[in-house]
Amino acid sequence: MINPSVPIRNIRMKFAVLIGLIQVGEVSNRDIVETVLNLINPKIQTAGNVKKLDQVIYVLSSRAGT
Repeated sequence: MINPSVPIRNIRMKFAVLIGLIQVGEVSNRDIVETVLNLINPKIQTAGNVKKLDQVIYVLSSRAGT
């Protein structure tokens, strides 16, 4: 269930920014973990956020391989 005080658009934007920063190597692993944990707060869990988390994991795994 989503918290009505947290706009979906802001959450999507935060995931997009995080993914972009990961791709260009501008964030530390610690920053990534803290951000993801905040974005996946139980109050804002939705199927869309889980999909975005999958994208973050994919980007991280490709980053680890380089």
